[in-house]
Amino acid sequence: MSDKDIASDLVSIEVHNATVAANGVTVGSSVDNADFDLGLMFTASAVWTDGSFVLGAEDSDDDITFTALAADKYIGSAVIAGNVGIGTVQPKFGVFSNRRYVRPTITASGVTAGAVIAITATQKTEYAPA
Repeated sequence: MSDKDIASDLVSIEVHNATVAANGVTVGSSVDNADFDLGLMFTASAVWTDGSFVLGAEDSDDDITFTALAADKYIGSAVIAGNVGIGTVQPKFGVFSNRRYVRPTITASGVTAGAVIAITATQKTEYAPA
């Protein structure tokens, strides 16, 4: 049995917490992948009024110029649609990237009022105390 603890091994960062009230793409804050391995996971929660929201990710070497991740870099997918209330949905998906920075994207359609969407990124440390 391993003697490592999960609290020291995982790091969570809030990367988006705002209302998405227009159609189009909204981006969250970038996450620095230095000293982390095994990809990262995004988990979202939403207080929904209307519209549909597809969560995705982009990556970058310089934290300035981002490109959309290819489909084979995703584990799962996340869609927020329908009558979603607080605490009733927590879509999540994982991504793999060998580039230094990754940030979430939210593609909205059918929005008149929108939704408050919070996204957390969780990473596994490369080096953790034993």
